[in-house]
Amino acid sequence: MSYFFIVGAVITVLTLLFDKKAMRLDLTSLSKFISIMVGITLIRWAVMSMVGFSYSNPVLQIPMYWFLFVWWEDAVFSLPIYLLKDKFKLSKYIWIPVAIALSTYFAMGHLYQGEVGWVTIVIPYFIGYKLGKKYGFATTMTCHVLYDIFTFLCVKLAPFVLF
Repeated sequence: MSYFFIVGAVITVLTLLFDKKAMRLDLTSLSKFISIMVGITLIRWAVMSMVGFSYSNPVLQIPMYWFLFVWWEDAVFSLPIYLLKDKFKLSKYIWIPVAIALSTYFAMGHLYQGEVGWVTIVIPYFIGYKLGKKYGFATTMTCHVLYDIFTFLCVKLAPFVLF
């Protein structure tokens, strides 16, 4: 992970140097996202209360500080697509294979999640890139970190909320 963290930091700095506007943080969108995540958390707790809670959930084993580094996934897998396609305006024969390779590699890193892990192949392009262009990459990176933190806390606090 240290290699990818360094690569993510370099790509983030390059994006800041070449296009500060792309790295904007939209606080209105961020507050809407937080509201949505509160609702999703309540739905998750409702579902867990109906189907039961497992103390063997692998999420419980993840150290909380790891979530501070989630932004690098967007930096490594979404920002290169933006830089190659939009900032440097390279040919689709260059950026599309890079997008496919990055998306495939991203999905392979999520196969531990089971059957749905392969679905993550579309995340770097459709979520990271598209929403990053629309709302700013700092916004999508922050939302990604918050999503993982909400998920972690949902599972971590479930025994106290549900029982």
